[in-house]
Amino acid sequence: MRRSCKDSSLALHPDLHLRFRLNLEKLTYTEIFQKEVEMDFSIIVQSFLSNIENWAPIALRIVLIIVFSWAFWWFFSKMVTRITKQAAAMNTQRGQRIQTLSSLMHSVLNFGVLAIMLTLILGALGINLGPIIAAAGVVGLAIGFGAQSLVKDVLNGLFFLLENHVRVGDVIEAAGKVGQAEQITLRTLILRDFAGKVHVIPHGEITTVTNLSKDYSRALISIGVAYREDADHVMRLLQEEGEALAADPRFSDVITDGPEVFGIDDFNDSDLLFKVRFKTVPLEQWNVARAFRLRIKRRFDLEGVEIPFPHQTLYFGEDKDGTAPPAHVLINHREHRQITAKSEDTDSLMSPPLPDGNDFGSD
Repeated sequence: MRRSCKDSSLALHPDLHLRFRLNLEKLTYTEIFQKEVEMDFSIIVQSFLSNIENWAPIALRIVLIIVFSWAFWWFFSKMVTRITKQAAAMNTQRGQRIQTLSSLMHSVLNFGVLAIMLTLILGALGINLGPIIAAAGVVGLAIGFGAQSLVKDVLNGLFFLLENHVRVGDVIEAAGKVGQAEQITLRTLILRDFAGKVHVIPHGEITTVTNLSKDYSRALISIGVAYREDADHVMRLLQEEGEALAADPRFSDVITDGPEVFGIDDFNDSDLLFKVRFKTVPLEQWNVARAFRLRIKRRFDLEGVEIPFPHQTLYFGEDKDGTAPPAHVLINHREHRQITAKSEDTDSLMSPPLPDGNDFGSD
């Protein structure tokens, strides 16, 4: 009876019937959603509790990988640093070679340890490395096209280090700069010039390298004397002073060969050019050249040999008998008087008037 009354009331009021159905459906969907959430949460909790025994070994493995990687890196980094310091104290070509390769060893150690550690961690997590390696190859190819200058610098630097043309401590000329090589990395060459300026040169910009101190050096000195001097006498003086310098205890250990006097090398505008060469140990050619120039200056002063300086000589020619003709000088008296008058007027304007004789010594 009640149901029929309820149905009749719903039939009489269709809007009320529609609202009742919507509330019923909404309540049903809400209850279903809550039940599904509860089931999913319970499944997650059960899965976490069931797999917690498997996660603990994985986490422990990752921690051990990080610890052993750091210990490996610390040990070999200290070893490389110690070897580099010992090589710097050796002061030999082998020591310079080790110093040069130390930056490469540090770079390989850092990147190698990091790559191996990440690979082991991903493997411990159960991640398939095949797709990652393939993706890394594609990304590396894209980076290579986008950063061609960087790739060029690194590749040139690798061959620059391996070919052993330049070592740390050598004095070289590269990319228009001259200085001592302080550091050679995979990407840059660092030079310090005589004035203390540091030049950082990317390997990609280096086309030609001139090493001024590889294995041995040569001191090449140019000496100019006046045309009136006896060339044989000058050559004898150069030879004597060169041998005296080579026998000097301060330079006998650095001069390995010489002197070589090459005679007249060129006829310059105001002097005869002689050249002398010494063979020295690396980086000592400049000290030898300075010492030799000092000895030559003192010896030439004692012997009366003229070292010319730039000047201009007026030559009027000479007759066949060797006498020089007189030099005729034409003076324009009118212009001379005008110039003299102007100079006197200028002096009178610039000079204050002199006091009278009675003023001298007066208070």
